[in-house]
Amino acid sequence: MRILFVCSGNTCRSPLATFLARRIVEEYGAEVAGGFSFTSAGTGAAGGQPASQHAQTVAAERAAVGRRSTAGDGTTPSPDLSSHTSAFLTADAIHQADLVLTMSTSHRRAVESLVPAAIEKTFTLKEYAEAARHAIGEGGRDGGPATGVTIAGGAAAGGRANGSLVGGGEAVHGPSASHDIADPFGGDLETYRQVAAEIETELRAVLSWLVSQREGNAGNRPSS
Repeated sequence: MRILFVCSGNTCRSPLATFLARRIVEEYGAEVAGGFSFTSAGTGAAGGQPASQHAQTVAAERAAVGRRSTAGDGTTPSPDLSSHTSAFLTADAIHQADLVLTMSTSHRRAVESLVPAAIEKTFTLKEYAEAARHAIGEGGRDGGPATGVTIAGGAAAGGRANGSLVGGGEAVHGPSASHDIADPFGGDLETYRQVAAEIETELRAVLSWLVSQREGNAGNRPSS
């Protein structure tokens, strides 16, 4: 499954999301991890820029922990962000992705403006994570994810403008502003650590759901 993460400059949030997502799927083993690929881009990125220094530091801190925890077990932890270079969001990148997860509602709208048909596979990270939690909560980890979890989108669901999540016919999310991951750009290192932790929390819900669908019924998932 090809997942594209989108933020503004592709130097902070979306590179961190890519880094963290790779680390999370590696926890499920090489076979599962091999079924996922992660890329990132920015709606206003200047191509070829490195990840911000604080983003690199946070990734390096986590990579160091990974190297210690996997020492001697034959696995290779994810690389850090030292080799990351920013990329401008293109229609081609959107078309190639199976799922597009954005850091804010404004980024989601930018994706949908560039490729209108992508509305069916584009969500904020928090939107998709909330749908995943709702599905897992209704179906249970042992009983299987619930069906009928989607995100209001287009005419078929009465419009996407309100940003509401729908699960079993009931809205489970509020105003779209709550779906944003704050931009840490210009903040201190601790701000970046907090943002990385927030992104990781949302990603764990998303990837738990997606992995369960690969192992079970791939037809029952938040619409993507």
